[in-house]
Amino acid sequence: ENPMRYGLSSMIPAFFITGVVLLPDPAHAEKKDWIFDAVGLDQVILELDAAEVTLKGTTGKTVHVAVEQKEFSERCTTEARRDGKVVEVESDIDSDGRSNRCRVSVVLSVPSSVRVELDSGADSVKLDDLDATLELDIGAGDITGSIRSAGLNAATGAGNIELRISRAPLDVKTGAGNIELEIVGSPAGTIR
Repeated sequence: ENPMRYGLSSMIPAFFITGVVLLPDPAHAEKKDWIFDAVGLDQVILELDAAEVTLKGTTGKTVHVAVEQKEFSERCTTEARRDGKVVEVESDIDSDGRSNRCRVSVVLSVPSSVRVELDSGADSVKLDDLDATLELDIGAGDITGSIRSAGLNAATGAGNIELRISRAPLDVKTGAGNIELEIVGSPAGTIR
């Protein structure tokens, strides 16, 4: 390996990170963060084109949404907004027919009092010791992790479901894939 070439290539990302380059480079990710007061909040709705999602439980009184655009064009937008008792997070493509790339990574931290509804076309969902009511609908991708929630309704059209569950009424299904559940306690529910 040529040391000069390596040295130069390792310097290029630093210019983008420090903001020296003024024009956006679609090869490098864009990050956004939103924090919402959870007081009076009932639900977070995520409508995502293609997303790697991590859902985390928190004991705080805020909802934190962190988004990193992984693959996108200038027409790919990601926004989060609160409308009364609902926070909506959307990643979408301006439908001019010329682009179909809008893949994001989302980390959502929510207290147990807030219900989460996720609708994603593709990619994976990781649940990190969550204690909220969840409704997950993934077109294609795996759902993994651990929950101790008030309820879970999870479906993936093509993908595996591997969960550690406690205290949760549940309904899980996959169109094409495996379901593996480690059940702690006695949750009630349906597995399809």
